[in-house]
Amino acid sequence: MYNRHYNRVINDGGDTSKIDPTFLANAVSTLTTKDYWKYLIVWADVRFGIKTDGSGFVSKVYCLGTTRNPRYGDYTPTTSDSFPSTSSNTSYSASSFRGTTPSWINNASTAHGYFGNGRQNILQRKNEITLIAAYQRPSGTGALAMFANGENGGFSLQQAAGASGNISFAMSTYGTNTFTTATAPFASATAAHVAAAVFDGSTGTVILDGVAGSSVDFSAFSNPNMLNATWLRGQYGTLSSTGPAFVSGSQDARSNYSTRTYNFSNNAALATFACLAAFEKGSSTIVSDMAALYQ
Repeated sequence: MYNRHYNRVINDGGDTSKIDPTFLANAVSTLTTKDYWKYLIVWADVRFGIKTDGSGFVSKVYCLGTTRNPRYGDYTPTTSDSFPSTSSNTSYSASSFRGTTPSWINNASTAHGYFGNGRQNILQRKNEITLIAAYQRPSGTGALAMFANGENGGFSLQQAAGASGNISFAMSTYGTNTFTTATAPFASATAAHVAAAVFDGSTGTVILDGVAGSSVDFSAFSNPNMLNATWLRGQYGTLSSTGPAFVSGSQDARSNYSTRTYNFSNNAALATFACLAAFEKGSSTIVSDMAALYQ
């Protein structure tokens, strides 16, 4: 997988000088020794390589999950809200996360991003999920949406606006905007954080910097036999032109397959990110193993 990923970045015209071979090797080793490859959906990190546009902004952050399964798509920063993206306001930094770690910087609240390379409805046939974000938010900013999937419902992982408040993991009943929410409090809006959401098939939990909030009953979303419509099962049947999009920087979003455009419901992207990762297994152990790489 190490060689496959390196070759994929080379063949795609990516900037391999930004790949950290040691970190890539450690990442592959962690996924292998812990047997997490089978659960990996996405894991975007600039140390896996980036691509830049003609203005020097980041147009792609390469993803190990996409090396495993191309349908998940690398992370695409965008201000054009389209695929292919025609503009970005996301920059590369060699040390912005914790002052030591390479990262990407969303320079505006409108610097959204998406997975899927233009594909909608990429999350299908899942009954559990773990979402992980290593990030820092600048001072004086509004809410930050680290992950979201779906519009007028769906699920999201967000940090509230203000100097203190909650990290929230919210999931709705499919086809409604009635949400069940798990939280964990934060006391510093601008500190480097590793935030995670865990849905294990029955409960939802937010874990912030290794400390879990109270677990909340998410059994209404349990779907082990894929008999019920849920946001993790995906949109079944014939898709209309619009469908759920797996994004960052907005509390929810959809994409239009006909026009290859994205509709982000709000602007909540202003932050520095070292990592965005998702696994199709709800596990606090995955969170602790991943967080150890971003301490």
